[in-house]
Amino acid sequence: MNDLWPNFSQNETEENKSIEILREQARALEKKTNGKVKATFSKIEYRENLASITANAGKIFAPLLINAQDEILDDELQQKKDFNELYRVTKYKFEIFNDSYRFRLFTLNHREVYPIDLVLDEGIKSELAASSSCSLNVVEGNSELESLLILIFTSNKVKTVVGRMMKESST
Repeated sequence: MNDLWPNFSQNETEENKSIEILREQARALEKKTNGKVKATFSKIEYRENLASITANAGKIFAPLLINAQDEILDDELQQKKDFNELYRVTKYKFEIFNDSYRFRLFTLNHREVYPIDLVLDEGIKSELAASSSCSLNVVEGNSELESLLILIFTSNKVKTVVGRMMKESST
């Protein structure tokens, strides 16, 4: 019988530090603008209202009924973590704000491992698409994320929004 497995390297994949990088950048904006404009990077959470729960009751309970059974794992698989958890997506948002306004620069579909996905504000995206050859959606590593953040933060739209927010805060 032939061995169909490839040769696996012992090289570690890059640790995903995107959460730390983005939180650090959120803190940096407040310092840069002397507290006039701040940024937040946080999970996106939703609040369900009674009407949507009632309307979606069938969608909500059907999967529960289908998945009401627990899989019986082989003895050697008991107490093992499911590696697929590293690929579970958590949605985050990066927003800037002052006392009166807020502006969402992008959302992030985060996984524990790269690649991760950014969904840019349409104005920023169209501006950067015209001047950049790098991917504006899929990020493959920490240095690529930092390079993309530089492009986003120095875009005309972001500079205009921050400038207007600073001006509005100083009056």
